[in-house]
Amino acid sequence: MTWRATQRRLSLASLLAFTVLLAPLLAAATRSTALRAAECTRPLPVSERRAREILKSERPFSLDDHGLFHSWEHPDWEGVPPPESRNGPALSEKETREALRHLLTKRFPCTPEDVHYGLAVYADPVARQKLPDPTLRAALAGLVGTLGEPAILYLLYEAPVTSIHFGVGFAIEDAGVSLRYAATWNSLDGTQQIVFDRKYRFSDFGAFSALLFHEALHVSADDEGAGEPEEVIALSLEALVYAEMLLADPAIAQGSEALTRSLNNHTTLLRLNSGPEGSDRMTLLVPGSDVNIDPTATEPITQFYDLYNRVGAPASEDYTGRETPGNSLLQRVLDDLAEPGESAPRDAGFDAETLDFLNRNHAALTPAELIAVACVLRLDVECD
Repeated sequence: MTWRATQRRLSLASLLAFTVLLAPLLAAATRSTALRAAECTRPLPVSERRAREILKSERPFSLDDHGLFHSWEHPDWEGVPPPESRNGPALSEKETREALRHLLTKRFPCTPEDVHYGLAVYADPVARQKLPDPTLRAALAGLVGTLGEPAILYLLYEAPVTSIHFGVGFAIEDAGVSLRYAATWNSLDGTQQIVFDRKYRFSDFGAFSALLFHEALHVSADDEGAGEPEEVIALSLEALVYAEMLLADPAIAQGSEALTRSLNNHTTLLRLNSGPEGSDRMTLLVPGSDVNIDPTATEPITQFYDLYNRVGAPASEDYTGRETPGNSLLQRVLDDLAEPGESAPRDAGFDAETLDFLNRNHAALTPAELIAVACVLRLDVECD
């Protein structure tokens, strides 16, 4: 955990008492260093060196399992069952807490203080007030240890967000307003709400974590609405967080809902595939490429930047070039993504400078972890 992340957690003093942390820390300190090293190392399918070779030579990856994705148009999906929403009942408060504990324990097998922190977020009084539904509250707590962790304190204690809840999905295209999976709404009193389409309310909480992080990036950004740079930046960061969720719990990718198959898995597939030929980098822009990175598409997509336009950008005249201000969450996340020798833009916004930075920096995941995500998504890749 970085120093910055430590400072953020310490600023939320109401979450954990010192005595809660002390016992597991002392117990962990007594264990054999060699034993802890073996238990705490996440098994990866290939070495970092081999992962770089695969990324350079085998992308774009194709699909080994069409059931984890969906296309209404591509003939390869003929006969593949379409997405379906899960039926209730939802997990109880206690059951959701145990599911959260399970995920956090897998992510932090040797640092129980991190598990306790995530559970404390779930039980926090402000979190209960802003996120009354256990599924969405667990989704927020599930961001602990990911690139999206700064969204926890931001949403609970900094942002003018009064409610994060499930609501009725609707679309008013003429007004430039749509809700397909989630959206951030401005209230008349200057506060904001984040609303998730309630038809997905019985999905696993882990399927919502990255999308909740995405919507947090929109909070307080611009009352006039997001432009293409804002949506592409938010979507590209969302894909990194979702990839981290899959590393902790690969079962998240198995969800049958459109939320998983058409959004989460699909977005992460394109993020993995987008990069110059012969490079091990994941970039948003691949100028001049004619290589299709989307095996679900009937019309080629050659770079990640084009994805949001494909899935339904508004038709407003200034949408394509519209740059918007960022919020403090965006700044923190970019700082965490900076690779050696790089630094994030100051007063970062959703603009060309931030796009250029993200085109060069994705320090949240190593090459071997990227291949591990590709294996979870059952792409045609080496998964020994």
